[in-house]
Amino acid sequence: MIRRRWALLPALLLCLFCLPCCPARAAAEGWRIPVAPGVALDAEVVPPEGAVGRPPLLVMPGVWVGGRHLYAAEARRYARAGYLVVAYSPRGFGSSSGEVGLAGPADVADVSAVIDWAVRHRAADPRRVGLLGHSYGAGIALLGAAADPRVSAVVAVSGWADLHGAFFTNGTAHTAAVRFQYGFARLFGRPGRELDRFATGVLAGRDDPELPAWAAVRSPERRVREFGARGTAVFLVNNWGDTLLAGPNQMLRFFEALPGPKHLELRPGEHGEPTIHCLLDVVPPAVCGRASRWLDRYVRGRGTVPDAPLRVSPRPGPALPAGRLPDEEYAGRRAMSAGEFAPALPSAP
Repeated sequence: MIRRRWALLPALLLCLFCLPCCPARAAAEGWRIPVAPGVALDAEVVPPEGAVGRPPLLVMPGVWVGGRHLYAAEARRYARAGYLVVAYSPRGFGSSSGEVGLAGPADVADVSAVIDWAVRHRAADPRRVGLLGHSYGAGIALLGAAADPRVSAVVAVSGWADLHGAFFTNGTAHTAAVRFQYGFARLFGRPGRELDRFATGVLAGRDDPELPAWAAVRSPERRVREFGARGTAVFLVNNWGDTLLAGPNQMLRFFEALPGPKHLELRPGEHGEPTIHCLLDVVPPAVCGRASRWLDRYVRGRGTVPDAPLRVSPRPGPALPAGRLPDEEYAGRRAMSAGEFAPALPSAP
């Protein structure tokens, strides 16, 4: 039986090969941003429309396959809303130099280097900075937001909180997920030695005593203290059936631990399945609009945010076809378990 993971592949490849060809409504510029000695990132800069003075900055780390190119349409939507958008392919992918480190310290440092570049060369406002990423880019965005105090808000779509938990359950490796991601890294990128060691060891069934520590450095849930100290506003979107990166339990655990402004949406589908429409030049689903309003509120200080911190779309089944019931809103995980719907909450200050 073909697993649902592979059902997403045609859509992924469609985006990879077609999005760069989409008609551009906003002028975009290609750049190579130097981030470290011998390392430059392939980036696209989309100037803001109608901006007066120093514009707010939105940095978008690219995805595992396709890099920055999958953001072509979404970047332009944010530029039309007034953001200076810098989307880039993470090191080791596409035309970006360096090696794939799977959201390691160098990838996190790259986020700050891109912000530095945008402030210095494009007059971005360092007091109004947001991050947005999908999948691999979501993990980098979360880690980058925890590391850089200039980041006011982050939107992470189909990311992870615990990298070790993403690839192991009760000590059993998710070899299919590792093989899938490592295979694409070799096909479209240049894996570094640490990633080679991790992936080949898992696929060979070898126990690596250094693996938990290696994964912990790449796990946003280990950065909860930094999020709280800076009051970073975190918007998370994940799917019930994600078998590629993060299941709902680890995202709920991470969400509950976050002490500052936070919002989590859990939706039916596989990894990135419902929110892939955010990447297309069509009318985006409502969750994309809520993410945009989150950035507007916490980066630009305007508008409102979702009333309830936790929004759940029921999983469809034989007795519950998709789209038949409205989303459910809760104050938190305990309220969801108890079936206590959230009352309307005041808008964030």
